[in-house]
Amino acid sequence: MRKLTTYSLVLALYAALAVLHTWPMALHMGEATPGSFNTIPTGGFMAEQAILFLQEHPFNLHKAFDPGLTAPLESPFLFLGIPFGLSQIFGLFFLPTQNLHFAINGAMLFMLIGSAFSMFFLAQYLMKSTRAGVVAGVVFSFTAAALCRTVDFIDMNMVIVPWILLFLFKYIHEDKARYLYIAVGLLALQFYMYFYHCLFAVYLMAAIVIWRRKAFFTKEHIPAIAGAGFMGVLLILPLALPYLQTMVQYRLDQMTGSSESLFSYTFAYSPSEWFNAAKENLLYGAWLAQDYETAGFPDFPHAALFPGVLVWYLILTGAGRMPRERISPWFLTGVLVFAVLASTGWKPLQFFRWEMSEAVVLRHLSQVLPLGSIIRNPTRLVVFYTFALALLTAGAFAGFEQRILKAKGKAAAAVLLAAVIAVITVENLSIPRPMYNFDALFGPTQSDLWLAENNPLTSPEESILHIPSKERLYQYDEGVPPARLYVESNVGLYRRLWVRQTSANSHTSFLPQDFVLPETRQLPSLDAQEYLYAQGVRLLAVHESLLYGKYKERFSRKNMTAQGFNLLASFDDGDAIYAMHPDICTADRLIILPIIENGRLEVLGLTPSLFDAMLKQEPVTPCFWLNPKTCRSQTMWATFSDRNGKLRRRKYSYHLPLVVKGSARFIEDDLAEDGLEGPFSMVSLEWNEPYFTPPPGVEYRE
Repeated sequence: MRKLTTYSLVLALYAALAVLHTWPMALHMGEATPGSFNTIPTGGFMAEQAILFLQEHPFNLHKAFDPGLTAPLESPFLFLGIPFGLSQIFGLFFLPTQNLHFAINGAMLFMLIGSAFSMFFLAQYLMKSTRAGVVAGVVFSFTAAALCRTVDFIDMNMVIVPWILLFLFKYIHEDKARYLYIAVGLLALQFYMYFYHCLFAVYLMAAIVIWRRKAFFTKEHIPAIAGAGFMGVLLILPLALPYLQTMVQYRLDQMTGSSESLFSYTFAYSPSEWFNAAKENLLYGAWLAQDYETAGFPDFPHAALFPGVLVWYLILTGAGRMPRERISPWFLTGVLVFAVLASTGWKPLQFFRWEMSEAVVLRHLSQVLPLGSIIRNPTRLVVFYTFALALLTAGAFAGFEQRILKAKGKAAAAVLLAAVIAVITVENLSIPRPMYNFDALFGPTQSDLWLAENNPLTSPEESILHIPSKERLYQYDEGVPPARLYVESNVGLYRRLWVRQTSANSHTSFLPQDFVLPETRQLPSLDAQEYLYAQGVRLLAVHESLLYGKYKERFSRKNMTAQGFNLLASFDDGDAIYAMHPDICTADRLIILPIIENGRLEVLGLTPSLFDAMLKQEPVTPCFWLNPKTCRSQTMWATFSDRNGKLRRRKYSYHLPLVVKGSARFIEDDLAEDGLEGPFSMVSLEWNEPYFTPPPGVEYRE
């Protein structure tokens, strides 16, 4: 009974912290989350497909995924495991209500609570201290909430991994085979849920086994190890076989000179997140540029290498000490001091709120780790740092607690626990916006929004999912004429194309631009085209991936022409550009965005040949729609082609008053500090020879 009471209080603490992290979301659980697909956790895209299928086939739960997307994987187990996973159990609530927003918001809330609670149990077992376990959960909760602003919620989801390690340690310590079987079973479940965390768990398990190899590899343990390994292979086989088949086919086609991309294979044949996220999760690093400056480092990323190495030295050193029965109090107390300094504003060590320094190390680490080459974004491995930091801080607390208990007793230890939690809480709540900007992530309040009730995109005829408030139009100043509204969609009938700009100091951020990509496999109706045309959209771009499988006929050139779309350009690789309906749209004014990427113009999701052709259209109006929090006062080298095809290079800086994501009051306050007055609206950089003509607020730097 005493343990139950303790666990209930700990769970209540973590629930309170999760609500604190997500307070705006907690007030609007059933409402849309402003932002593109990228701002919602893994499962939203799959849930969208599941809802659509269930509406058409309500009694076929086991085939709730589009077969064209998931191919041979159509079992009830995968339906429950892949899109939601154990940590996203709230996602199941959308089935009776079809409210995807409630499901996703609940999943994020559950993830923060469950991850902290799992860390509590692991740290409690390793440190043999309930108080140390509480500290581990608190540290992980705050660190995850801060880092997910630039990494993603799903990357901080650690509900299962701590249990995998816990049962592995219990097997080593207690020599009971069932613990090893449970650990391997959970590892297989993690494989189905999210591959990166499965890989992370494998790394940790391998490190533990190597470290305790004398206790692990004994004659008595061989049957249990062999049986658990065989069970794990059987469990992951349904997903591993399609993956291997896809990779083999891709390599064979590469050898024969095929121009197909890996994405076109994987998107068609596998639902695993490490595949379909390639063209979806494009928001990484949206705030890194600002934090890189405020962290006090010079204007090149390698300056962060030293503190990153220092963190990893402490982590790797501490990892070999903590699971022992006797913990070095001096070492762990030093780690606690380091963690407090890191979280209280000492700029070279702001790791609680900023992950760039260790990301430099992780980028190199991902190249040498087994299977590390499949990790597309090295910031995925930031979970290493978060996980280890929580355990190290808990270990330091445990060592500190041992010394206090000997001298002052349990009351002093309780005071110490409260003080540590208070310091972490107060310090993390002081994180400046937009790093801790919940409005940008979960959406501003109704007073900050302008909701277009009569938007044609929200009509039942247009909303293929029929989810209330699925599509919204946001305008942050009611005094601005509704000539340019911010179109948002969670599960999206029309999604924005997020394009990548890379600055001179190698930071990458992603910017929205008004192209229509039929990612939901639906063509916009005439009414929708008219509305989008009024907002400046002139093109419909068909990516090669839509020309394979069940959508081949729908997006064929013949069918598109019959639907009234005027073909402007097509290419050998399958990409095509269409104008909107010829009655309402011509190719006289194409709106594109030149992107600086490796010295050439490029937009994610479409091949360079597509945009080479777009640049040949006359006249071209590059439209920048940037977040001043991200891009203001950035000095960049722009390399671009002029109308004659000649490459030009210019160093310039951004400082633009624009309509941006987030709450107006924070953006306007920031711009007001720089002497800029609202209301803020779209700013275009007109193309003039030989360079861009800067609008008000843009200053060239020679």
